[in-house]
Amino acid sequence: MQTLNTANAVTTNPPHRRLGRLLLDGEFVSGGDFAHALDAQQRSTSVQLGQILVELGRLDPAYLKAVLAIQQHTGRLDDALKLAGGVRQRLGELLLAARRITPAQLKSALEAQPQSGKRLGEILIEQRILKPGELDALLKFQHNQTNAAQAVNPLQLGEILVGMGEITRQQLDDALAQQVHTRRKLGELLIEAGHLLHAGLSKALRLQQKLLVAVLIAVLALGSVSPPASALVGVAPPQAGQSLQVSVTVLEVLRLSVLHQTHTITVKAEDVQRGYVDIVAGTNLEILSNALSGFKMQFQLQDSAFKEVEVSGLHKNIVLGGNGASGASLTSAAHFERQAFRTNYELSYRFKVPANMSAGVYSFPVQISLANL
Repeated sequence: MQTLNTANAVTTNPPHRRLGRLLLDGEFVSGGDFAHALDAQQRSTSVQLGQILVELGRLDPAYLKAVLAIQQHTGRLDDALKLAGGVRQRLGELLLAARRITPAQLKSALEAQPQSGKRLGEILIEQRILKPGELDALLKFQHNQTNAAQAVNPLQLGEILVGMGEITRQQLDDALAQQVHTRRKLGELLIEAGHLLHAGLSKALRLQQKLLVAVLIAVLALGSVSPPASALVGVAPPQAGQSLQVSVTVLEVLRLSVLHQTHTITVKAEDVQRGYVDIVAGTNLEILSNALSGFKMQFQLQDSAFKEVEVSGLHKNIVLGGNGASGASLTSAAHFERQAFRTNYELSYRFKVPANMSAGVYSFPVQISLANL
C-alpha cells in the first residue's frame, strides 16, 4: 500500500489590479483627485469610480477607456507580460519609468558594474533594491518588447489611436501593411496619409507612456509575489487491484504578499509649508492566514527625516512616532480577529514633514511584518 503525503497548497485566480491603483500608478490622476472621487463614491455607491473622475473633469474619457482595456490583463503575470509594447528600453530605464528605483540608486549600481563584472540586475538584487522575482518579470517584459509587433495588445500605438477615435481600424491596417515594406514609423505614415494630426499623435504617445508605466508597476508587483509551494513525496501510480491511501498534512499558513508598494516619497516646497505629505493607496497587501487565533500586523518606522506617520486603511488608524519619540525604530501593532482566509488591505499614509525638511525624493521608511497572535 502506498502513501501520498502533501503539504497544504493554496491556488487562486488573482483579481485584476484595481482601477484606482492603475490610475495612480500611471499618474492619470493625482492623489488628491483620487481621494476626492472616493469621497464622492461613498455618497453615491452606484456610480463607478472612473465615471466619477470623468464627471469631475479629472480624467479624460479616452484615458479611462484605455486603462480599462489593460486592467483585464493585470491579474496574472503571464497576461501582464503580453502587454509589453513601445520601443524596447534598457533595464535601468524601465525601473526608472516604473519609479522602482531612484536616479541615485541606478547611478550607484552602474558605477559598481565595472569593478564587479556583474549585470545591473544582479547588483540591484545584492543591494536589496530589487527582488529576484521582480528582475525575472522585468527581463521577460523587456524581451517581449522586442517581439511586441507579433501580437495585438492595448499598449500598441495603433490600438491606442483606434481606441481614442483618432483613426479607423481600416486606416490602421493600411498603414501597418505599408510599414512592413517601408520600415517607417507608424505615426509618420498616418500623418503623411492625412489620417492623423500631429496633436493626435502626441496625445496618443503620452497615453502610451502612462499605460506603460502602470503596466510596468503591475508586472513588478506580480513578480514580487512568490507562488505557493507544494511538496509531493513518494508519488507512484497504484498497481491493478491496489488501493491508494492519501494522507494530507495541513500546515499553518501566515503569509504577507505585497501587491503594490510605493518606494519613494516626493516632498515639495508646498508640502513643507503645509506640514505633511499624503501618499494615497501607497501599499496594497494580501494576507493569507488559516490561524484560528488571528494575526498581528506590525509597522516599523525606520530612521528617517519623517518623525511621525499616520497609516489608514485598517480597522483603525495607526500612528508611528510622535509624542517626542526620537528612537530610530518605532513600532506599533494592529490586532485583528480572523475574519477570512484571504484578506486585502490598501493602505494610505500621511507623513508629517518637519519645518526644516528640504524638498526632494526620500526613501519610503515604513516596514510591515506579520506575527501570529
